[in-house]
Amino acid sequence: MEQPLTVLCPAKVNLYLRVLSRRPDGYHDLDSVLHAIGLFDQLLFRPASELRLTCDAQGVPTGPDNLVLRAAQLLRDRFGIRLGAEILLRKEIPVQAGLGGGSSDAAGALIGLCRLWRIETDDTELWSLAAQLGSDVPFFLVGGAARISGRGENATELPPGHQHHLVIIKPDLGIPTASAYEQLDRVPARKRAPPFFDDLFPGMLSEALATHLHNDFEAVLLPLYPELTQIKQALRNAGCLASLLCGSGSAVFGLAPNKEQAETIASQLSSRWPWVRAATTYPYGALLLQAEGG
Repeated sequence: MEQPLTVLCPAKVNLYLRVLSRRPDGYHDLDSVLHAIGLFDQLLFRPASELRLTCDAQGVPTGPDNLVLRAAQLLRDRFGIRLGAEILLRKEIPVQAGLGGGSSDAAGALIGLCRLWRIETDDTELWSLAAQLGSDVPFFLVGGAARISGRGENATELPPGHQHHLVIIKPDLGIPTASAYEQLDRVPARKRAPPFFDDLFPGMLSEALATHLHNDFEAVLLPLYPELTQIKQALRNAGCLASLLCGSGSAVFGLAPNKEQAETIASQLSSRWPWVRAATTYPYGALLLQAEGG
């Protein structure tokens, strides 16, 4: 059987996240620095007469609301495609974690299906399609590290920097993104965040980066979910330089001094929470793996 096209879809963390004013379209303007990390979903594509998505993880919807199928339908509508595809989603990134798994999968679907269906498009058009799917989707076409603005559709790639080592903990609770923004909107005035000096970012060692981590959502979500504070403190107590909520949660990451300590801390804390991983920052976005001879 012919080898399927395979796309690696990395997770992300927000190293810095400010939520600015609410926009007339209902979204919020953001100022954030995102970094892809070495934790991956995989998408496998095969030619087919119909469009069908399956997933190896329980509880992940595979109907038309899934961002992978929405990406597929967007391409079909835009380019008049009549072809189908058999798509398998191998899920490693937890849902409702703030790690961007769904958005990364959507970007991966755009990349994989453009190759499978031999669609010729340019970066500008692909970017426009990605922005229609979700705020974080364009970032995963850039990958590595990027500073985003607007509702997320504007992403400026940052130069490659030092590799950083993380410990990520996902508690047994999910925080819907819409709910997190509703909580934030109820706070009339929030403490102003320090500016993130992205021109310094590539040269930052982990010790320096630890002093710049910021997430506006922590101010409203930590009081509502005490377990998040417990996780942050556990990561610090175990040896992380700093800890921060991932996006709008519910995962939390700790910035470890090095790879060995990240793995040790993850091992120590794995008995306390159901999902704990050590990961490193990753220099790419969604990435098509070239099959032999492809």
